[in-house]
Amino acid sequence: MRLTILALSLLIAATAHGEVIFTEDAAARGLAFDNTDTQSVAWVDFNGDGWQDLWLAGHQMDTRYYRSRLYLNDAGKRFTNFWPKLVSGPFKTDAHGTYWADFDNDGDQDLLVVAGGGVGRDQQGSPNMLFENRDGAMVDRAGALGLQNWASRGRIGFWLDENGDGRLDILLVNARRPDGKPSRNQLLHQGDGVFTPAEFSSATLRELGGRQLLLASPQVPAMVGSSLDLDSGPSGMLLAPFPRRVVQADLDGDARLDYLVYAPAKITGGSCQVQSADGSMLAYLPRPATGTTRHFEFRADGPVKLNSRKLAGMQTWLGDSRVSEQFSSRYLSAFDTHYRTSATEAPDIANGIRIFRPADRDSWVIEVHEEVPSAGTLQFLLAPAAEGIALTSAEPGCEATARFKPYVIYGDTKKRRQLAVSGLGEALLARGIVAGDFDNDGDVDLYVSRGTPIQDWPDILLLNDGSARFSAQPVAAANRYPEAGLYVDEIVPGPHMGVADYNNDGSLDIFQAASYYHAWLDGPRLEAGVPNRLLTNRGNDNNWLQLVLEGTRSNRDAIGAEVRLRAGGNTQLRLQTGGIDSFDQHARPLHFGLGDQTLVQRIDISWPSGEQTVLTDIEPNRILHISEPDGSP
Repeated sequence: MRLTILALSLLIAATAHGEVIFTEDAAARGLAFDNTDTQSVAWVDFNGDGWQDLWLAGHQMDTRYYRSRLYLNDAGKRFTNFWPKLVSGPFKTDAHGTYWADFDNDGDQDLLVVAGGGVGRDQQGSPNMLFENRDGAMVDRAGALGLQNWASRGRIGFWLDENGDGRLDILLVNARRPDGKPSRNQLLHQGDGVFTPAEFSSATLRELGGRQLLLASPQVPAMVGSSLDLDSGPSGMLLAPFPRRVVQADLDGDARLDYLVYAPAKITGGSCQVQSADGSMLAYLPRPATGTTRHFEFRADGPVKLNSRKLAGMQTWLGDSRVSEQFSSRYLSAFDTHYRTSATEAPDIANGIRIFRPADRDSWVIEVHEEVPSAGTLQFLLAPAAEGIALTSAEPGCEATARFKPYVIYGDTKKRRQLAVSGLGEALLARGIVAGDFDNDGDVDLYVSRGTPIQDWPDILLLNDGSARFSAQPVAAANRYPEAGLYVDEIVPGPHMGVADYNNDGSLDIFQAASYYHAWLDGPRLEAGVPNRLLTNRGNDNNWLQLVLEGTRSNRDAIGAEVRLRAGGNTQLRLQTGGIDSFDQHARPLHFGLGDQTLVQRIDISWPSGEQTVLTDIEPNRILHISEPDGSP
């Protein structure tokens, strides 16, 4: 009892003085991991009750192992999946970014799914989807509206009113096709009942006032925008060449947009391995510098489970014999004589994976032979088949390095400076960064999900001192695991994250989707990695204000609006971008921390239509709904 009282007292003292304490509440709120490969996270008030609901898009939208879910929020207490009651499916498409918006201005939320996997391999892609909300039923109308785009490999999408007519348009960012055929980015204007391709240029995009953030790969043909000029700095919409990612926020408190640019870590060197606390080992085999064969050797004093992904069409060889035209996960046992080889010459393997035990040493060897080595890294997960089995390898341990140190392009001078962080004695190694005033003190902080392409690192919160100098604070709730593990991220570094005040207490919370390596072996699913996390911000004594904007002459979601809030001599800037952040989407209400300020002197809202709203002497600690003036005299 004394320990409980002491812990509670410390929590109250910490939050009262402005520190940020998160608790992990995913399972307690009904959001425990359910074996789904989440590709996109979005917060949305789907039913309009004032509470943020949670959308998780499965990588294949709706199949046996990739189930999408829309969790309705019961007043911050519990989330319940309502998606099966909204759709009649299944809907199978290779979902990437997914984004909610009221595209038809009818007062409810619709869903864009950007897809396009498989193009160039089987000459057929996966269609984009646009679920229109029809009285609570979600109906896919992408085909009728001209949005399916089978020929492109869709990755990211943006809702924006590009031509200022009060209707939301769509910008689609596509990846390069494996067969080299065009996979062009598209700007689609919404007309009368259909979306039609529109001409656009980088100059047009730069004039949009920073309403959106565009991320794309430099290999994409017909690039949208121009490359990020690191010397002169950006103006408005950005194109950040992959693998760079950008966080758009006013970091130094001068009411101008700044751009934090970072990139996920990469693994250096050749074949390597990393081992988790439970004894599992991940074999990491990059493309060979020369030749066509990849090689990994390890030892085990008992049977081992071997799993892998990305090996479709690879023949399986055991020892010196081919046993299958298709590789599949399997158990490896020293008692199985099929793996033994004593041949003086290796078999002639054009395209396949060979698993064997050399006669002259007590070890296992994995060899991958490819006629044309693929550019991607191959990864094998080795797990003890029972407790007490030890795995070892003479292969070097995997080492990760940042591609470059994170830097900020500041809006006042458009000069580039490195991100200033104290209290972190190692590389940042950011897998993902989200921004928000998590301590409600009036400046924008950063939450950093850390890790390498194969292993998780402890997450941190970077607290802003108001001048874009950050101090690192550990986040205990994000760094506890039910079991240690390894993972593989396939498309974009994650985990996918969304920021929202889900319990309406004035403090920003974070949902992180699970990041798992997963495979199948005789039915069971082998899992390792990081679970879902709902990081509930316990709050503090600082004041706050949230604004919910509703357009009338502008689009209903007010995407493109600019808000300046003045309190205590400081001005804060927010842009209504619809919350879109690469593959994910944050909650749409605009959140302002106010510190000890007890009155907001002035709020200036510039609506996309050109209308202006001025509010004065606003009391804090509430969610304020503001409608655009209709322009009548």
